[in-house]
Amino acid sequence: MFAFVEGARLDPAGLRDLLAWGYQRGSRSLLTGVRRQAINWSIEPPSPDPVQLNFDERADRLWQLLRFAVSEASSAARRPRCSLSGGLDSRAVAAAAASLDSVRFTAGSFGDPDCPDLPVAAELAARLGLAHEVSLISHDAALENEERVWEATSGYGGPASAPGAATDALWGPGCDVLLSASSGDVIWGDTTLAGPSPRRRLVRSGLLMAGWEASCALELALIPEPPAWASDGGVSAWNNLWTRQRGATWDGVRSRLAFTSVVPVPWNPALLSFCLALGDDDRRGRSLLCRMLERNAPEVSAEAVPPVQGPVHDLDRAFRSSPAWAGALGQMMSATERGSWRVLGIRPSFVARAVAHARAGSRRRAGFLSRLRAAWRWGRVLKERGALASH
Repeated sequence: MFAFVEGARLDPAGLRDLLAWGYQRGSRSLLTGVRRQAINWSIEPPSPDPVQLNFDERADRLWQLLRFAVSEASSAARRPRCSLSGGLDSRAVAAAAASLDSVRFTAGSFGDPDCPDLPVAAELAARLGLAHEVSLISHDAALENEERVWEATSGYGGPASAPGAATDALWGPGCDVLLSASSGDVIWGDTTLAGPSPRRRLVRSGLLMAGWEASCALELALIPEPPAWASDGGVSAWNNLWTRQRGATWDGVRSRLAFTSVVPVPWNPALLSFCLALGDDDRRGRSLLCRMLERNAPEVSAEAVPPVQGPVHDLDRAFRSSPAWAGALGQMMSATERGSWRVLGIRPSFVARAVAHARAGSRRRAGFLSRLRAAWRWGRVLKERGALASH
């Protein structure tokens, strides 16, 4: 994206997408006339079709496909590692890895010192017989890695995408491929696309809204058609994968590539194909995944080790308690930055209110403030290069 910045004009619709969703839908980018390249990706129908199998047979087939995906992703690696949290998705990938070779594979976890995921992840690793590396990250981890994440994502990733990048340099020497369970909640679960920021918030920001909804519909129409054999839940997953997962979810992954390869195991074509055909009953609460663990890795099933939910890094707490973040957020509101906001068409008074709420902890809005900060970085670049917003 940065190669196109000089002389380019900011696309207000692209900016609204960034603030509203955290990504751009379709092929739109943040710059007028600059389109993102489409992914050339197709998958074959699953064999056998899940509807031909009973519940336990589907659970065992999911296990076979998961082990195949892990094996394929790590075939050329000498030191493969699984990113392990206290949730269900990452433990499923780690269990498949341990069933293949509990010596060659290791597990890695990161989070705030008081993150509830860490003791659960440690217990899971011990039960699976995997060597386990834990990285405690500071409240300033997102700030310290923000620049690298922003550059690696061509200006899309904000600090909410940065905490995991704190482990990149640490884990690089100990692993040559990192297996991630990201998107599992969508692919074999029932997580659906998160909605945008409220319209009234964007109106208060000063961004024009005329025709935005029609533009959104047009961009969504450019998403490739889902496979004809996908279930209703599979269609929702497909649309999610081409929007939020393709955009915001992977912002925190791209920066890792400078240190080690990252493979999203649930995206394996054979595994994804099978999961897109799963019905709602299999997806609801990850019921099929839970049954798979009960039958094939009972020592780490949900009954044996209840899953933990919640952020591994509390960015809202960092915003309100870190002196370093206080200075960084204050810089966004300084008099010298008014030109950056004017380039974007965003009212400085709106920014001041958003930062004040974050500092006071009166509202949990780390995700939105992260997107606002990514936009601010664009404003600085565009101001320096003389690219004015076209409103």
